[in-house]
Amino acid sequence: CYCPVDVTIIPGAGHSPHRETPEPALKAAADFANRLLSLHGEGAVGQAA
Repeated sequence: CYCPVDVTIIPGAGHSPHRETPEPALKAAADFANRLLSLHGEGAVGQAA
């Protein structure tokens, strides 16, 4: 994959972590997005890769 990828294991989550463990799943997704924005700048938002 030519894009940033993270693997996060959330205890208690199975196939649908956003339903089974919504708070940790949202935090993991938000942390990932924030890291990308801090690395690539907000000027890249909305632009195709």
